[in-house]
Amino acid sequence: PLPRCRAHHPSINAAVKAVTRACHEVGIVPYNEAGDATENEFPKSDATSEEGTSKIEARRRLEKGPGQLRYVGINVARGNGALQITLVWNGPAPSDDGSDSCENPNLKKLVSTIIAMSGTSQNASVNLNSNGVGSGLLSSEENGDVADSTGEPAKKRRRRGRREGKSFASNDLNEGLSEKEQSTQHRPKELNLHSLWVNYNSSWRHSNAIFAFDSTTAESSCWRRHYGPYAVIENLKFGEGSTECDKRQKSGRPIANPPPLKYQVPLHFPPNVFRQANLDAFTHIVGRIREFVFQSATMKESIDNIHRLPACVELYGGVGTIGLHLSDILSSLVSSDENPNNAKCFYDSVGSFPPEIKSRILYKQKTAADMIKTERTLLRNSQILVVDPPRKGLDAQVVDYLCEDGWKHLKLLVYVSCGFQAFQQNSDALLKSKKWKLEFAEGYLLFPGSDAIETLAFFVPKNG
Repeated sequence: PLPRCRAHHPSINAAVKAVTRACHEVGIVPYNEAGDATENEFPKSDATSEEGTSKIEARRRLEKGPGQLRYVGINVARGNGALQITLVWNGPAPSDDGSDSCENPNLKKLVSTIIAMSGTSQNASVNLNSNGVGSGLLSSEENGDVADSTGEPAKKRRRRGRREGKSFASNDLNEGLSEKEQSTQHRPKELNLHSLWVNYNSSWRHSNAIFAFDSTTAESSCWRRHYGPYAVIENLKFGEGSTECDKRQKSGRPIANPPPLKYQVPLHFPPNVFRQANLDAFTHIVGRIREFVFQSATMKESIDNIHRLPACVELYGGVGTIGLHLSDILSSLVSSDENPNNAKCFYDSVGSFPPEIKSRILYKQKTAADMIKTERTLLRNSQILVVDPPRKGLDAQVVDYLCEDGWKHLKLLVYVSCGFQAFQQNSDALLKSKKWKLEFAEGYLLFPGSDAIETLAFFVPKNG
């Protein structure tokens, strides 16, 4: 827990304490990547041969550390402080045949205990699809009961789980528990729980990935939702004192003053997509981008004429956090990202937009490199490119495109960077190409007390 950090939501401290207490009650063994195996136990071989490859895989299986709980992921619904908790379990996901959605007895007890801490009846349920990802509990967007972060109460409709198919009822969690253990499930509310997920991660101990992902399917079999709505829903609010962080800090100093949208952009965040850890501060970045695009030369004479609005492509777009907040001042928006879980979230957001805005918006599940390779016509017909790459920066294919061809067609490059060293390298390449110039840049301290700087930069072509 971090009791005095301004950027650290107090609900996170409550979640850490509650989950720690639940783990002690159940007797959960924390994951230890050191393991018990020694170097002498591992088969040695050259990995170039087929036999060598199999021995390397055997070596990696031996190198998986002991213990049960690897990590606990926590997201907070900003409006009401409700907690979206993910337990990262050290082990393979259960089978998809419906025989058992949570087969480990200790995991059953832990899930049951955490749900009970929310004061929820153990008759609550989540209905799971064929891949084990649920469609809702208590209140869910799929059932029309949207639980968002505004603090508005959701409909008090309940659904009981079914035993057939992929249904998972929390009653099942009590199976195998003693009467004493079951009695602990009826306890006063001590946790404001939005949803509870389990991510099964049995990866090699030298992998630094917190979550396990299956890139072949949007609803990966390594994810299980045991309680609550599918996603935390967040709405970004621009203007003075608009964010929760502003209210807690009593700062009331807006960095940007973008024009208001005439409709809301409800961003959907399940735990298997990227969400900014400090969404309050990131709201200022999105606001600055909206303000800059609105005031740019491409907008001055076109805002009242849809045919003269700029077209935009977004790479590394996530669930559309940036691009969707530009959708009313664009003639078209094509957002893209490689995470297969993003598309549902993106279109769930777009579903509430006015029809004339919906028709302008498209999502493509592709890497940035694939977009450059396969979508040249789309890119040549776009005037704005928005990029928000991971810490490693832009893919080489993106940099090459911008320096060799992109400058001929684009009017504006919006670059949001979370890795300053990579940003410096990419910026140097753009400027040394003599095709781009830096129009404006500023830094944001999203994590007070750290040296991590989020950089926002606007580049324009020199021929513009």
